[in-house]
Amino acid sequence: MKLKQWTTDLHCMQRVRIYEGVIKYLSSQTQYKLPYCVPYVNGNDQIFIGNEAFVTKANEVMDFCFAEMLEFITSMNETKGDHLD
Repeated sequence: MKLKQWTTDLHCMQRVRIYEGVIKYLSSQTQYKLPYCVPYVNGNDQIFIGNEAFVTKANEVMDFCFAEMLEFITSMNETKGDHLD
């Protein structure tokens, strides 16, 4: 996503929604216990949570997404005067 040339006005909400979706997905996959369970089936809470590399990388990606969203919101705040008449 960093390599794509985004225009602030045209793609602002699309970009935020992509980051939001990534955060929602990764946070759901890194829960210590999922709210549902299928008996005798290893779920994501048992498969991924035991994998420290997965949890570490997921946290890094979520931190990146939050930073990008914050940067975008900050830049929108700085340029909001351009959009007000």
